[in-house]
Amino acid sequence: MMPPSHSGSAVSDVLDVALLVAIALESVGADYVVGGSVASSLQGEPRATNDIVEVLRVSGRQLSRDYLDSWARRLAVTDLLSRAEEDARA
Repeated sequence: MMPPSHSGSAVSDVLDVALLVAIALESVGADYVVGGSVASSLQGEPRATNDIVEVLRVSGRQLSRDYLDSWARRLAVTDLLSRAEEDARA
């Protein structure tokens, strides 16, 4: 996979970021999926927003609890992290 070129348009910039992340994930053999409005638009369902969601599959033993807690606090989503943990245990 080749690195993206920079054409200057907003959609291309978003696609460039998604492609760079995908290249990095593939280089380490990560299992991931791409979603969000840009991915939806590329599949033929245009959306007004311009976001990309890349979900990485990892196992619990691959995650540092301190790392997760740190990012949850930074992003103000500690409640969502707690709920996800509860759902995973259910």
